[in-house]
Amino acid sequence: MIGKPEKRLTLSEFHALVHEIKGDCDKCKMGCRDRLRIMDHQIQRQEKAIQRFEVVTEALAEIVVQSHPDSFQRKINELTARILADAAKELEGPKNERETDECQGLSAGSIGKFLDYEFPEGPPVIEAGILPAGGGLILAGESGIGKSLMRQEIAILLAIGNPVYGLKTPNAQRIIIFQMENTPKMEQDRTRRLMAGLGIDSLPDHIFYAQPHKPRSLKNQEFLKHAQNQIEQAQATVFILDPLISFHNENENDNVKMRSVLDRVTYLSRQTASASLLVHHFGKPNRDAPTELAYRMRGAQAIKDWADSVITVTRVQDNPGNEKRTLRQVDFIKIRNGPPRSPITLERNGQFVHSLTAPPGKATPQLVYELVKQYGHDIGSQNELCKLIQGRVKCAKRTAQRAIEVATQEGYVIHAKVDGICKYTPSY
Repeated sequence: MIGKPEKRLTLSEFHALVHEIKGDCDKCKMGCRDRLRIMDHQIQRQEKAIQRFEVVTEALAEIVVQSHPDSFQRKINELTARILADAAKELEGPKNERETDECQGLSAGSIGKFLDYEFPEGPPVIEAGILPAGGGLILAGESGIGKSLMRQEIAILLAIGNPVYGLKTPNAQRIIIFQMENTPKMEQDRTRRLMAGLGIDSLPDHIFYAQPHKPRSLKNQEFLKHAQNQIEQAQATVFILDPLISFHNENENDNVKMRSVLDRVTYLSRQTASASLLVHHFGKPNRDAPTELAYRMRGAQAIKDWADSVITVTRVQDNPGNEKRTLRQVDFIKIRNGPPRSPITLERNGQFVHSLTAPPGKATPQLVYELVKQYGHDIGSQNELCKLIQGRVKCAKRTAQRAIEVATQEGYVIHAKVDGICKYTPSY
C-alpha cells in the first residue's frame, strides 16, 4: 500500500499516484478482478471495494481540475488512507481460523439485519448432510484398503448424478482431482474397469485431472493460485485432494499448523464455490492409543474438527466357509449438517465397483435393503419382512423390526400402503 504524500502533488505526480492505487488493487493477493464472476454475494462485496478506488480517482481528479491546492494535501491523504484501508479489510486473504463469506453478515449491524440477510444456499453434493454445497468431506482409512478406488468411484457417480452407496445426489457434479497417489496409467486402468463394472460406455466431460505443479503445498501462495485457477478453468463444483499429506509440509500432529493448512482448503472452496473431498490415512496401530474409529485418523484433532463430515473405511471379516468376498465397512464418524447414520457394508467386485450388502450374521439396514430388492413384490407386511430377516440371520423379532425402522429412516427402503396393503420398495 502507498503511504501519505509528504508534499503537494503536481498533476503528473497525481496521475502516478492514481496508477499506484489501481495497481494495488490489481496485484492484491486475492486477485479480486479475476474472480468477480464466481458468486453474486462475492461479486457485490468485491465490486464495492473496487468502486472505492474509482471514487478515489474521481475525487482526486476533481480536486486537481478545480485547483484547490490548499485542500489537496489533506483530502488526498484522508481519502487514500480511509478507502484503501476499507478495501484491504474486504479483500484480505484466508484467516488462521476457518471463516466463511456468510460470517461477513455479522458485520452488517444488528441481529435483525443479520437475520434478514438472504444467504446464498445451493443444493448439497451428497444428501443427508454428508457433503453440503461448499462443504468439506474427509475419507480416511488404512493404507492399501482402497481409498483411492472409492475416491474414483465416488467421482464417477457424482459426475453422472447417481447415488453414492445408497446416498442421494441431487445433481451431477463437475470434479477436478489433485492426486499424487497413483500413476496416470493406473488411474486410466482403474477408471476403465469401474466404467465397465458400472455399465457405462462413456462419461461426460465432468471429471478433470489437475496439471502438476511444484511446489504443491497449500501454504504456498503460488500453488494456491494455481489450484484456484485449475478449479475455475474446469468449472468444478467438487475438488479432490488425494492424499492430503501430499499437499502440505507441516507436522500433522500440530493442531495450529494443520488448521492453517485446512483453512487454505476452505479458502479454495469459498473462492470457487466448490466442495472438497480429502483422502486421509489412519495412523499406525498402537496398543496405547484409542481403538475407536473416531481416533484412528492420523494427525491432530484439528483435522477432524475442520471437516463437515468424516467417513472411515475398514476391513470386514466374512463368515467362515463363505466364498471369499472383499468387504468394507463404512462408518459415518461425523456429520455436522445431518443426523447420525448407522455403518454400511460394501462388497467390492472384480471391477472395483462397491455395492451395498448385508454384513455377515447381522440384522442391518443393508440386509433389509437387500431383501426388499430381492423379494419386494412378495412382501405384504412388516411381519413377512421380519421373517425374511430372521431366516437370514438369527435374531429376535424386535431386532428385525428395529433394522426395518432404521432402513426406512435412513432412506434405504420406502414404506407405503397401496390399496391398504403394506409395500416396501428399494430406494434406488
